[in-house]
Amino acid sequence: MTDRGLTYDTVEAILAAGFEDITDVVERGQALASFRSEPAFGALMTAFNRANSLAKHAKVSDMVEERLEHPAEVELYRQLTLLIREVQPLVEKREYTIAFERIAGIKDPLNNFFENVMVMVEDQQVKANRLAHAQTIN
Repeated sequence: MTDRGLTYDTVEAILAAGFEDITDVVERGQALASFRSEPAFGALMTAFNRANSLAKHAKVSDMVEERLEHPAEVELYRQLTLLIREVQPLVEKREYTIAFERIAGIKDPLNNFFENVMVMVEDQQVKANRLAHAQTIN
């Protein structure tokens, strides 16, 4: 796929998401390559990398909405819930460029979460829930 102008890391990223249909893989790759040139891409990658690093510490995978305490984590949960509902049908219709545009909209709530919420707190239930939240982001 690098012969189609896709960088190695773009190919690696799209293959990590599955590759049952080669045409679909190419379409996802082209959409991701295009999205990488958008201003929001760098900030989103930083936030998703932070979430990925935290998710490695998660021992449980179920985030409990009722345990969300900080307004930034509540808002992120709300925005993620809406985003998933909006993006899933786009992915099913293979409208990847539009899906990436929608995903870019989560940048501000993600940054707000990471700037204002301490994840690794002493309260083990809060900590576990925030790590599970990071796993959801990931």
